[in-house]
Amino acid sequence: MHHHTNVMNTEELATLWHFPGQILKVPTLERIESKEASPPTNLPI
Repeated sequence: MHHHTNVMNTEELATLWHFPGQILKVPTLERIESKEASPPTNLPI
């Protein structure tokens, strides 16, 4: 059985808790617009 180890540098590890936002620019991260909507009226509670 082989064990796989992921090695991350400090910047990669930090993005697990501090996801890139408006301040930190990541060229490979594609941003999309999102909208808030009300829940369906027939949603069981």
